[in-house]
Amino acid sequence: MPSIWRRPPPALVWLAGAAILVLRQPAALLRANFWGEDGWNWYPEAYAAGWRCLAWPHTGYLQTAPRLVALATQPFPLAWAPTLFAAVAIAAQAMPGAFLLGRRMDAEWPSVPGRVLFALLYAALPNSFEVSANLTNTQWHLAVLAFLVVASTPVRNWTGGSFDTAVLVLFGVSGPFCVFLLPVAAWTWVRQRTGQRFRRLAVVAGCCALQGACLIATMGATRSTAPLGAGVVRLARIVAAQIVLGPLLGTRIGRHLADSTAWGWSAVPVSIALAGLALAVVALWRGPSLLRMAAVASAGLFAAALAHPQVNLTEPQWLMMTHPGTGQRYYFVPMLVWIGVLLTLARAREQALRIPALALLLLAALGIAGDWNPPKMTATDFVAKARAFADAPPGARMEFPLHPPGVSPMVLVKAGP
Repeated sequence: MPSIWRRPPPALVWLAGAAILVLRQPAALLRANFWGEDGWNWYPEAYAAGWRCLAWPHTGYLQTAPRLVALATQPFPLAWAPTLFAAVAIAAQAMPGAFLLGRRMDAEWPSVPGRVLFALLYAALPNSFEVSANLTNTQWHLAVLAFLVVASTPVRNWTGGSFDTAVLVLFGVSGPFCVFLLPVAAWTWVRQRTGQRFRRLAVVAGCCALQGACLIATMGATRSTAPLGAGVVRLARIVAAQIVLGPLLGTRIGRHLADSTAWGWSAVPVSIALAGLALAVVALWRGPSLLRMAAVASAGLFAAALAHPQVNLTEPQWLMMTHPGTGQRYYFVPMLVWIGVLLTLARAREQALRIPALALLLLAALGIAGDWNPPKMTATDFVAKARAFADAPPGARMEFPLHPPGVSPMVLVKAGP
């Protein structure tokens, strides 16, 4: 059998992942538009402040990766910037799947077919359009890549070590996720006390100190003040709808389910959440250490998301989080862990575990089909306004439409020559 079928080259996996993302969202490149913070913060702050913006925290922490991309696009016409943002986002989103297929992950996940399937599901994952093909949410994919780097077998050559350090530094100064990766980095170092694993731990710890200082100094003034609205049943609804069923049925089918009479009975989502938890416990007990490490990082991340979500400025946060399609970024990593749980149980010897896991994985075909194309975004006149801005005199103030629909526009003031 040709070796390509035994182990697809990581570059081919990267191309396949990028192709899936483009096929799912061709408009992200062909009719690109800034998304949320792309236009509220990254581009206008890079335009107005230049390199100084790298030192500005956003919602409590540094966001270096999107700011670097925004700075890199400044020499190009404004009309090109959304397309360049989307291209970088797609390239970054395809990287975790490619890294997963490298030989450095053989020790942690020996099954190449399992990794191939996971990489394809990663690109086609239902209930995740919010984190797909936009620069603002690239931080979540950087977090997955950084986790894989920390878990992988260290390399002895300079190139591989430099790649690892670059990924961990960029990840560490592009969001608060280093806090949740720190226990995993410590775990891998305790298990194998080598210099390379200690350097990884040191980089992650240093980034934690930096981001922690930013969070302490600014978080109280930048997070939503809406009531949390916490409750046990609401938690069960969030877990059942968003994490257990979300990556299997997708957002569109999930919304129909949420509107059904049966879903209104609390016993239904509670039972689904408990069943998912029971399967996860079995898989974590019997599965590989990679799954347990992912669960540790994911549990910390999800707990922080529940404690300080940012999904609405006025309504109870947990109530809004029970609605399929809301706050998808917070469930992205837990959904990946859930897929890992099902892949682990699908290889179990006992039919009582293997058959339900395989049946649930097959359900993902429904979710992929239903969520293959994300919600259509209203066409905007961004390009026309960008061209008008290029001809505007210094001091001219102009507003630009953003995605998703209904959000406030981007505001730029034309700089002088």
